[in-house]
Amino acid sequence: MPTRFAQAIPPKARAVARKSCVLLVLLCVFGTPCLVKAQDAKTILHNMTAAYQGLNSYQGSANVSDRQLLSGGKLLAEGSFTSSIIYQKPNKLRIQFTMPTGGRTVYYDGSTLTLYQSKLENYSSVRVTAADLKQLAPALFKFKVASKLDVLYFLSGNDLPATLTGFERKPDQSRNGKQVYVVTAREPTSNPKFSYNWTWYIDKQSSLLDRIEARLSGIPQRAKVVQGKKVVVKEFLIDRVLVQTIINPQPNSRIDNKVFVFVPPAGSSKVDTPGAQPPVGRGK
Repeated sequence: MPTRFAQAIPPKARAVARKSCVLLVLLCVFGTPCLVKAQDAKTILHNMTAAYQGLNSYQGSANVSDRQLLSGGKLLAEGSFTSSIIYQKPNKLRIQFTMPTGGRTVYYDGSTLTLYQSKLENYSSVRVTAADLKQLAPALFKFKVASKLDVLYFLSGNDLPATLTGFERKPDQSRNGKQVYVVTAREPTSNPKFSYNWTWYIDKQSSLLDRIEARLSGIPQRAKVVQGKKVVVKEFLIDRVLVQTIINPQPNSRIDNKVFVFVPPAGSSKVDTPGAQPPVGRGK
């Protein structure tokens, strides 16, 4: 039975009100703004870390570049390599680095950590107890494998560092047919004069990383230059720019555990493990 309020509204006005309600519902369903609060930078990053922590497996590659630029933007030096990661929760890992000077591959099958160097055709192995990638990190570091706010870092279950400040959401972008969030933040270094400026490009569909950039600006560097007939030492300010572009990420893909087991190639030799230490972690 109509309420008194409804009875007080003329029939034509009631029809207009019903149409307005239907229009509001349609606008919400089909994506027109419905007064929903937009995600801020920290929320987007927290969603990204949660997405990595929720994965059962992951495989993907990345093109990595390390550029040094003069403060005016002129390229001074550049290095690049490719890397690939295969991960099976909770602790199996294979990382391969392909560089102009030769390749390196790290295997962890859940009990043995091995580094194979293709150019030297040798390998080092050490027994390591690690319940997850976070516990494996110290042993990886001895093999000169480290991560910083990238895919491996977040796969290891790490949260955002408390030292990050200045979070900002930039305009969204389209990259290779994908819509991505663009988020920036600053991170101080051990020298209070300098800080990293981080930029993360995050796939809106998967909440996984598409690209990572880290810039360290205004680094003083000395170099010998020729002035007339003299060689003098001059100081320059350079910017260092590190970029990772993620290629073909495959979250929760089916992986054969054999890929984590190292089998020495014919003709390879075993060498002492650099900085070998007792097992890392206790699997608690």
